[in-house]
Amino acid sequence: MNRRVLQKLRRTYELLMSSLRWRLLSMSMLPLIVFALIWMSYALAQRYTDLSSQLEQRAQLLARQMAVASDYAIFAQNNLVLQNITASVVKEPEVMLAGVYDASLQALASSESEGSMSKEQGANLSNQLRLVANSGQPSLAIESDRLLRYIQPINSVGLDLEDQPKNGSKLSPISGYAVVEVSLDTVYTELIKFLIGVLFILAGLLYIAWRVVNRFSSQLERSFQLVANAAKKIGAGDTNVRLRMGTNDIKVFDQLARDLNLMAERLEFSQKYLESQVLAATQALREQKDAAEMSNNAKSRFLAAASHDLRQPIHAISLLVSAAQFEKDPAAQSAIIGRIENGTSALSDLLNSLLDISRLDGGGVQIHEEDFALTRIMNNLQNTYQSLAEEKGLDLIIRPTKACTHSDPMLLERILSNFVSNAVRYTPPGGVVYVAVRARGPEWLVQVRDNGPGISPEEQDNIFQEFVQLNNPQRDRSQGLGLGLAIVKRLMHLLSHRVEVRSELGQGATFSVYIPRIELSDTQVQTVSDTAKASNNPSLQLKGLRILVVEDDELVRQSFQGLLAMWGAHVDVFEQAELAIAHVKTPEHRPDLIITDHRLGGSHNGLELSREIAQLLSHPIPTLLITGDTEDTSLQRHSESHVQVLYKPVKPNVLISTIHSLIGQTTV
Repeated sequence: MNRRVLQKLRRTYELLMSSLRWRLLSMSMLPLIVFALIWMSYALAQRYTDLSSQLEQRAQLLARQMAVASDYAIFAQNNLVLQNITASVVKEPEVMLAGVYDASLQALASSESEGSMSKEQGANLSNQLRLVANSGQPSLAIESDRLLRYIQPINSVGLDLEDQPKNGSKLSPISGYAVVEVSLDTVYTELIKFLIGVLFILAGLLYIAWRVVNRFSSQLERSFQLVANAAKKIGAGDTNVRLRMGTNDIKVFDQLARDLNLMAERLEFSQKYLESQVLAATQALREQKDAAEMSNNAKSRFLAAASHDLRQPIHAISLLVSAAQFEKDPAAQSAIIGRIENGTSALSDLLNSLLDISRLDGGGVQIHEEDFALTRIMNNLQNTYQSLAEEKGLDLIIRPTKACTHSDPMLLERILSNFVSNAVRYTPPGGVVYVAVRARGPEWLVQVRDNGPGISPEEQDNIFQEFVQLNNPQRDRSQGLGLGLAIVKRLMHLLSHRVEVRSELGQGATFSVYIPRIELSDTQVQTVSDTAKASNNPSLQLKGLRILVVEDDELVRQSFQGLLAMWGAHVDVFEQAELAIAHVKTPEHRPDLIITDHRLGGSHNGLELSREIAQLLSHPIPTLLITGDTEDTSLQRHSESHVQVLYKPVKPNVLISTIHSLIGQTTV
């Protein structure tokens, strides 16, 4: 039975301690109870000390009063007076015994007979009297846990000199002893009353504390439960849970509720964001799929249009060649040869445009940015298209400008050249093509405007696609190839320039490009202008230069040798890289410039040849790599500043401009 009771008590204890509220109550009240017990013990000890001290002082006072009152009665040997004195003292409530003893320790008067004392009490009294007699000082002794005794010597103060004995011996000044015994029962009685009062006070305080702690623990448990339930719901995926704030006196739970609500909001936001991301990713995949299908269709259209435009001039050339073979009239043959030249030129332009697009898409075009004045480009545009505009009866107006920018001059000129070329091509006779540069904050706005047929807003995005030509379903090559604006779009992204188109049907078109705006001093502008003028005269730039040409194709070698020699350079031509390396080991044969095909027969390609010659001569040599491979990653990733790449076929003006750029970088 007892074991069952113990088990029930244990389960009850475990149940209570598993409750947060009871744990808080026990943890809070236990220190208060311990403190209350310690304080009560201290207070009782202090109260006992105070009461005992008061009782001792009372006993001393009564004993001294008895000593003063008994002095004369002892001298007069009046025991009746002494008996009255002891009787009056013993009437005090706390006094248990009062007595007077003479100097020889014999009792003269006592409130209690010696026979009523226990032997132990009598022995203790006698011992204490002898100690006082020997020391002459009062003595306080605790007889037992319920009795306190105080002995006061009675000093004789009324003895005159003539009363002294005749034999010359002096009498002792102590004539007797006053004895007072008091009971400690009053102390214990007062102590019990004090204890009861203290217990009532502590009980009240502990009750108040228990109510406060109980309320606090109840709120704390309720708050914890709310937070735990909210966290459980959030963990289960319910992010709409919100806790009310301001309903709890515990501010930390308001902060916790605020943080939990914030966490729920962020989780809800994250969940919605992830859902949107999934939807966006799904949409992106769908768009990529559509884009891939569109790209595949565009590729098919591109190949169809390219094959058509390639076949047309090839077919015409083959027919013209056959006609030239049978034509006997020299004048007619000359006309046929001119048509053949026009066909080959159109074929070359188409092939160059296709290669340009391939290089741009394959990352084979390198940017060479510099600070320059736009005057150079404007003059080139004027010189290139002025005669063509006059032939069509157009006015080509290019406003002079002092604007300077930072870009790749060749690529920027290519963009503007496409704009001007299209404007001249599509503007009817009597029209005007206008080119101007205007300031727009930190940028320059270069505009090419015409009063041609215009472009509808629906078609303005399509014109930048390959082989897109408006109003040319017959693919008339005199109206262009439809690749110029596709190249412009790629160059625009490569140079990070913005291009805009504004046009309406029947109101002409304005093509604009935004470029960085910088300021150059007059000296810098003049230096750039002088360099540009010098580059227009190849013999001024190449005269006295030793150029090493390495090319495995004999026809190309001969062409390079003749063209560079005509421009005034001394040319060393080799078929293999190994022969060229052996040649430059001689000091008088060291080149100022290397022009080489990238893919050479033998152990070296063009880039490796340049690097080995640089290592051999202990300094880099300006190198022009010429290749037909637009997807060669080694060329796209090379970091040598003294190496530039051109893609076949290379026009003479591009060749001399690139040579000038390489030589200029070396001499700076």
